Amino acid sequence: MSQDLLDDLTDIHGDGYGVSTLSKDLLRAVGLDVIQFRRNQQVAYRVVERSRDVLVKINGLISKIEESDPADEDWASFDLYQGGIDSLEDLLFGLADLAGEEAQRYLFTLNDVATCITDVEAWAENRKKLREAAHKLITDKTVLEIASVDAELQEEFTDAELQDDLAFYADLVRNIRGHEILKMKHLGEVKAILHNLERTVSGTDLQLLNDARKPDFVTYAVKFAFVVHGTMEIAVKKETEAEWKLHFKSKLVWDTAQSLALHIAGGEEIYGDFRTLQAHYDEFLRVLQNIPGVETPKAYLELMKLAGHIHRPYSSRALALVILCRALVTLFNGHGNRVAKNVEPLEDVFEETIDALKMARDAYRDVKLYNLEGYEEDEVIQAFAAVQERIKECYSTFGAEDKWASEATKKIREAEEKDKARVKLMNTRVSSTLSKLGGSNNLQETSVEVTVKDGGLVVGIPVTVKVNSSARLAAIRYHVARSQDATLAKAALAGHFEDDGGLTISLDKSVQEVKGNAANCKLVLSLSPSASDAATSDMGSDDGSDDTASTGSSEA
Repeated sequence: MSQDLLDDLTDIHGDGYGVSTLSKDLLRAVGLDVIQFRRNQQVAYRVVERSRDVLVKINGLISKIEESDPADEDWASFDLYQGGIDSLEDLLFGLADLAGEEAQRYLFTLNDVATCITDVEAWAENRKKLREAAHKLITDKTVLEIASVDAELQEEFTDAELQDDLAFYADLVRNIRGHEILKMKHLGEVKAILHNLERTVSGTDLQLLNDARKPDFVTYAVKFAFVVHGTMEIAVKKETEAEWKLHFKSKLVWDTAQSLALHIAGGEEIYGDFRTLQAHYDEFLRVLQNIPGVETPKAYLELMKLAGHIHRPYSSRALALVILCRALVTLFNGHGNRVAKNVEPLEDVFEETIDALKMARDAYRDVKLYNLEGYEEDEVIQAFAAVQERIKECYSTFGAEDKWASEATKKIREAEEKDKARVKLMNTRVSSTLSKLGGSNNLQETSVEVTVKDGGLVVGIPVTVKVNSSARLAAIRYHVARSQDATLAKAALAGHFEDDGGLTISLDKSVQEVKGNAANCKLVLSLSPSASDAATSDMGSDDGSDDTASTGSSEA
C-alpha cells in the first residue's frame, strides 16, 4: 500500500474551483508544517483532515450548482458554500502562521529561565489555538451544515487532545528522570528533594486527572514539567552564571517545586480552585526567577507574554524591544547593578514597554494591507521610539553605553527592516507565497516501508508511505495507524519504531535523520512497549545514587 503522506492529509481529489483555490493552497501549506510537528500532533492531524473534508464538501456544493438544470435556482447551496469558504479561509489563515511556528518548536530553546517560561507559554498558546480550531470545525453552524459530525468524530477529537498531552508529558518526564543536575556538587539535602520530585512528576496520572474532569490540572502538569526540565537544563549548562547555578541548587527552588508537584498530582478538591492552582504556579515562577535579595520587577513576565500577540507590521520591532529588556535584566543582574536604586528605572521601562506593546496588539489584530508610506507617523512606531529612548537611558545607568551603540541599535535597525520587508511581501505576494509553499512539485519525496509487528510477529502487510524527508516519525506512525483496522489502530498509535537491532528510534527524528544517505527507508513499528517505557519509578531512588538518563531527545 503506497500513499503520499501529505496528500493523504490534504488532497481534495481534483483541482477544485477558483473560489476555493486559496483554501486549497492554505490547506497544503498547513499540512506541510503539521507533518513536522513534535508535539500537539494528534489534534493538528485531525484539524487538517477535517478542514480537507469540509473543503471537499464545499467543492461538491459548487459542482451541484454548476451541473443543475438552468431553471433551478439553488440559492441555498450558493449561500452555504459562500459562507463556508469565508469560515474556512479565516481558520486556515490563522493555522498557517501557527503551524509554521509550532513545526520549529519542541522543548525549551535557550539558556535562561525567562526564555524557558516564554517557550512554555508558547506551547500553551499554540495548544489552545489548535483546539479552538478543532472546536470550530465540529461546532460552527455553517461548517456543520456543509459537513456534519457524528459522535464518533467528536470523541476522536476529544481523545486526540488527551493523547497529545499524555505524549508530551511522557517526553518531559523521560528527560527529567535521572537528569545531570543530580551530578552537580554540593547538592546536600536538595538531592533527596530532586529524587522525590522525580517520583512525584513520574507518578502524576494525567489520564486520571482528565477522567476526574480536571483539565486545568492536566494543563498545569505539562507546564510545570516543561519548566522543571528547562530549569534543570539551565542549571547544568557551562554558560550559566555562577549566582544562577547556586540559585538552581537551592532548597528554596526545589521545595517550592515539590510542593506544586504534589498539589498537581493530588488534584484534590480542597485545592481544586483554579485561582489557587494558578497562584501556586505563579509563586514557583517567582521563586525560580529571583535570586533572594533585590527582585526583578514582576512586570517582566507580562512583557514577554505580550510579544507573542503582536502582528506585522510591528512584530519584529516588538520582539526587539522585549529582547532589549531581557538584556537590561542581564545587566541588572551583573556588575553590581542589582541594587535597590536601579529597580525603579527598570520598572518604568517595563511599564512603558508593556503599554507600547498593548497599543501594537490592539492596533493590528488581523492580517491586512499596511501603508508603509505612513510608517514614521504611525502612533505605535512613535511609541516604540519613545520606549527605545528609555531603554537607552537604562543602558547608560548600568554602564553599558558601548553595548547600546554596538548591539542594541543594530538589533532595532534590523528589526525595523525585517518588519518593512515582511509587510511588503504580505501586501504583494501572500497568494503566490502560499502557492509556492504548498506546491507538491517542490517536495523531495522519500519512500518509507513500515512493517508492523506485535510481540515480534509481523501483522498484515508492510505499509509504504511516500513522504517529504523532513517529516517526523510521529507523522509516519500516525499514517500507519490510520491504515489499520479499529482494533490495531489504537495499539499502533501507542507503538514505537525500532531499528534492525531492536533498539527504539525516537519519534522526534525526521525521516532524513533515520535514512541518512540511503535512497529509501525501512522501519519496524512495534506494538509492544519499548524498553525505556518499561523502566518506571525505580529510576529516582533517594539513596544518593546518580542516574544517567539522557536529557536530550525523547524516546518513543
